[in-house]
Amino acid sequence: MGGSIMKKYELTGDNNKDFIALTELLTQAEREESDNSSDIQSDCNKKLMSVLPNTDRDLIREKMFTSSLGANFLTDIILEYWLLVSDTEHTSSRQRTAKKKSWIDMFEDYEKFIEGLNLFDDESDTKRYCYFENEQEERLGRAEILREHPNAEIVRIAFPIGKVYFYHGGFLFEHGRNEEAKEKLLKAVKYQPGKSGIYYELAETYKRGESDMELFHKWTLAGYRTAWKPAQIARAYRDAAYYFSEMRQWQLAYDAIMISSRYQDDKEHINNELEYIRQYADIPLAELTPEEEARFCEATGMIRMNDE
Repeated sequence: MGGSIMKKYELTGDNNKDFIALTELLTQAEREESDNSSDIQSDCNKKLMSVLPNTDRDLIREKMFTSSLGANFLTDIILEYWLLVSDTEHTSSRQRTAKKKSWIDMFEDYEKFIEGLNLFDDESDTKRYCYFENEQEERLGRAEILREHPNAEIVRIAFPIGKVYFYHGGFLFEHGRNEEAKEKLLKAVKYQPGKSGIYYELAETYKRGESDMELFHKWTLAGYRTAWKPAQIARAYRDAAYYFSEMRQWQLAYDAIMISSRYQDDKEHINNELEYIRQYADIPLAELTPEEEARFCEATGMIRMNDE
């Protein structure tokens, strides 16, 4: 492709050749910080969407395992969509709903294509194909898999396929299609086990759907174990506070919301939660002393070590 990426790539009609060229150009554009690299990435992403369905399966598989395949491939397209449907000033509610529906259809078609390739036809509970965005996600994601499957073989892939299922699940959830959203988010967790945000969104489907608080808490804890940024950790404690409030375990709920404030100083949210807990608590609440926090950790297993 040469050293310069100023010229956009024109399709040749040879899908395999175009696929290789576009992925190489996309990777190069991602690494460079030229003024037009984002335009190059966007152009490559859109052309890849048309090339992929007729590209050789083995070639796609090789790229998924060995190259970046442009980690922004899906993100670019999804972001473009998200900005479109979020533009409340220029689009009506009916228009946004129609656009979301068309994009849900696009995701369904894309998933059928990916799944039809059987790229991971030898996967099982003991062989997992995973995408990790960084070293922290890989360390925590691997630990989460090995908790339940100590002998699992984890194969790192270079393509963020989990993002397809994550955003698809989110759109379905917005449309009230909770069970379908849950199915997609479970697949997203499978391919991106180190992404705490996916666990939290999956937990929401259990809270807002059949109101299964035990499964809500189970997936919240999985998000907690894979959290490494302060905002991610804070959300785990906030969601835990919600769970303990529902269980009428008021002291644990109070402790959790107080701990969350260490990681994200969201005064309005914290004050609202504290007001609710204090209003309905039928026991005197102890302040969060080191001794009380030790009791909280022992009761819940939510213990932070080596926070970044």
